[in-house]
Amino acid sequence: MKKRIITGALLLIALVIVLVLGGWVFASVWFLCMCIALFEVMRALEKGGHRVVRWPQWITFIVSSIAVMLFREKNSAPIIITTFLFSILITCIYVLRHDDPKLENYLVSLLPLHLIVFPGLSMLGLLRIENRTLSSFLLTLVFVLPETGDMGAYFIGSRFGKKKLLPAVSPSKTIIGSIAGLVSSLVFSLLLFAVWNLQNTGVLWWHIVSLALLGGVFEQVGDLFASLIKRHCAIKDFGHIFPGHGGMMDRMDSILPICVLIYVYQVIVL
Repeated sequence: MKKRIITGALLLIALVIVLVLGGWVFASVWFLCMCIALFEVMRALEKGGHRVVRWPQWITFIVSSIAVMLFREKNSAPIIITTFLFSILITCIYVLRHDDPKLENYLVSLLPLHLIVFPGLSMLGLLRIENRTLSSFLLTLVFVLPETGDMGAYFIGSRFGKKKLLPAVSPSKTIIGSIAGLVSSLVFSLLLFAVWNLQNTGVLWWHIVSLALLGGVFEQVGDLFASLIKRHCAIKDFGHIFPGHGGMMDRMDSILPICVLIYVYQVIVL
């Protein structure tokens, strides 16, 4: 517990510094985090007995990330779509050419694209929003939602939770913990909204309520899906770089789905 708390505090300090610096510093750190998470997931899938076609996914990840940061959305979209199609096609060809082609190897090879790359690009898209106040608020919200939800679920669930949520996937998660996570995300998101100067951003209180409730569901689904992958691959954590917390993907599994949610929400609603 002590190790987990100390690591969490250090990660929080690092996160605040990176968010304050923003710009290319944030983009570079996020790119590095995605690289580590991508490597961890591919390694886990290979430990699970799958033949993962790696290099098309890496090319798609690198080219798409550069496109998002260098070009505006309407100019980067064709590049991203092209690289994704390239990855799908080349991966299919590689799997088919193998002596023992298996559909599952094709599907798991593409899984990191949908699990990490696409959501990660959404985070970079939030960074590129022209309204800097809105951009910094939404980027902060991306981290506040899952972290406060996880905190509420952990402390309340471990003390009061009895009935398991999905024991076949994650034996430690409880229904009470899940509800506490939703409430915690909502409360802290409204507090963030109350202290942030959001004039001329179009963000209203009901936007925060909507994002908090949806985000609470998204982050728990992301966490559970990552647990499903780990159970399938017979591993406890994706890595060991954060004492008490596991690997990079263990910290990002609930953040990545919220990246997509908030990016899509701001495009459609805000």
